[in-house]
Amino acid sequence: MNPSVLILSEELTFLLSCYSSLHQDERIGRVEAATSREEAAKLLQTFRPDAVVIDSSAGDNSGFSAVMRDCRFSSEAAIIVTCDERDGPAMAPHARAIGAVGFLRRDNFSAAAVVRAVYSPAAHRA
Repeated sequence: MNPSVLILSEELTFLLSCYSSLHQDERIGRVEAATSREEAAKLLQTFRPDAVVIDSSAGDNSGFSAVMRDCRFSSEAAIIVTCDERDGPAMAPHARAIGAVGFLRRDNFSAAAVVRAVYSPAAHRA
């Protein structure tokens, strides 16, 4: 089974790049994208992704915990957090706090990282 992925990012350049690379990779199944928590919540009414990519741009001042609360991701979904290189040290504790199984700089994001996160034993602790 190829994992399905939801990308949540307000950084449109990253969102488009991420969507394109995942959509073209044969290891990945369905790919959906959202530019806001509201849009993600609406998608999640009918879509249960295996992985959720949350970019730091989606956290705004409310942080990742607000994203998790507003979107109500399935506890089965592997959470992957991405950020700009300069934001890494500040974002790492927040990514750990929401139980992210992956934390990557945007330029290191790949389909392989999604596959590793989905099939990681840590992704199935919940």
